[in-house]
Amino acid sequence: MADIKAEAARDLAQLADISEECCTQIVNAGALQPLANLLKEGSGEAKEWAACVVGMLSFNSEERSAQIVKAGLLQSLVVLLEQGSETAKRRAAITLGNLAFNGMETQIIKAGAMQSLVKMLKEGSQRDKENAACALGNLAGKSKECLVQIFEANTLQSLAILLKEGSEDGKEWAANALANLSADSEERSQQIVKEGVVQPMLILLKEGPQGAKERATCALGNLASYSEECLVQIFEAGALPLLVTMLKEGSEYGKENAARVLGHLTYKNERRSVQIFTLPLLVAMLKDGSKGGKEWAAYALAKLAANSEHRSVQIFASGVLPLLVAMLKDGTEEGKVWSTNALASLAANSEERSAQVFNAGVVQPLVTLLKEGSENAKFYAAGALAHLAKNSENRGTEIINAGTLHLIVVILNEGSQKVEEAIFVLLLHLGKYEASRARIVNSGLLQSLAKLVRDADELDSADTTLMFLTGSREEYATQIALVGFFGL
Repeated sequence: MADIKAEAARDLAQLADISEECCTQIVNAGALQPLANLLKEGSGEAKEWAACVVGMLSFNSEERSAQIVKAGLLQSLVVLLEQGSETAKRRAAITLGNLAFNGMETQIIKAGAMQSLVKMLKEGSQRDKENAACALGNLAGKSKECLVQIFEANTLQSLAILLKEGSEDGKEWAANALANLSADSEERSQQIVKEGVVQPMLILLKEGPQGAKERATCALGNLASYSEECLVQIFEAGALPLLVTMLKEGSEYGKENAARVLGHLTYKNERRSVQIFTLPLLVAMLKDGSKGGKEWAAYALAKLAANSEHRSVQIFASGVLPLLVAMLKDGTEEGKVWSTNALASLAANSEERSAQVFNAGVVQPLVTLLKEGSENAKFYAAGALAHLAKNSENRGTEIINAGTLHLIVVILNEGSQKVEEAIFVLLLHLGKYEASRARIVNSGLLQSLAKLVRDADELDSADTTLMFLTGSREEYATQIALVGFFGL
């Protein structure tokens, strides 16, 4: 006897496959509750087709995904993931991946799907593993809590094997999962590199379909942030032409990550920098790229300029100054950080470039960043101001007039060692001239410096700066004594 409900679910799946509009119509017609009933109580075949329909309805739609969860289908999908047929498990995993991508990660965790997906990744069939990798990758990309749980469930080896031996889709989903797991963590990145994933990622970058290439590029960008071993492997594998091609022809997402990897490769490595110098592409991205593309182009240009006076001249001559200044003034927090870094690199060791950067109106935005930015932003802002103040009393005076001395006192009292080191360099350049040094002395900065010297375990940059600004050992000793006397 025909299973009428299974056939009806199959017909719905065929209808849902036609268009987004059809999917919306199916949901609006009240199909979710009957589908929920089929997932719970239908025949094996009916459950398979119901899961198929729900997977299609959840694809690429946050609204429909939220409706699916609200209708109570999530728990039934988890049961299907654990107890269903192979087809049902696969379709449930696909659906959970879609729901995770569309922001339902919290509900998925509460439903207990994580453990079942991890088990499927480790013990399922090849197709099961690939679908589980897709779902887990989406969960890791949406939630720090999910990311940590997936990592702590010892999934790296299974993902690494899938990256090496999976189908085309399996490799792409493994790359996506590893990219998300490696984000913003040196510990996780180092462990992922130890699983031997860099070479398979490079093969994917060379031979995979476009989507897989872009996910591999993202993963390499994350891993290269923390692993010199990864950078060496990328460089020695001859991947630079592939990254340049991605910079030329990739999607905005691919271009962003290619610029990021190229920036990592150039950092403090002249040999790699020489071969990476792709100025026109980076300038074009800085001008017309996506928000993230502009940020990473600024980052790459900053690192290229930092390694070479010759490249600094070329970069500056390419017309990037107004683009970087615009990003400094109106960009995102990350954009302001990397544009500041680039401006500092370009201003270094050149009076002519320093004057042009200064005249572009950067002092007040840099001072604002020194006041309101993140620790990283303050560090680069102080560095840029130091380069501008170097060898110019007039520029130093303008920097002081912008209110920097009060901010420096605040920063020194906050205790950020990274920012303090940049501040000491700025003070050394500002204090070269008698009038500026007098203003520094009158600002109360000497007391802040003396406190740092008193509290330090050994002589450091604060000691050197205080000695320079006081101008004599007697005054230096007096400042230290005053700190002790007043208990500052």
